[in-house]
Amino acid sequence: MEIIRYSKNIIIPNKKRYIALGVFDGVHLGHQKLIKLTVDKAKKNDGISIVATFDPHPDIIINPESNVFIYSIRKLC
Repeated sequence: MEIIRYSKNIIIPNKKRYIALGVFDGVHLGHQKLIKLTVDKAKKNDGISIVATFDPHPDIIINPESNVFIYSIRKLC
């Protein structure tokens, strides 16, 4: 696994891309299933699997007054 922060200079191999996109602020069983499905599909079809999440959590941007308690990406890894 490689953690990459957004950069215009990311080089992704020229393969089919399978992306799990979501707010993975804790990798519970549902998240694990989605990520595994993404990885399995990519392997089956000679593609590359990507998990994309958000930091900070979108609720912090959309509703700064919300009391959403979340861990930072660094604490989760």
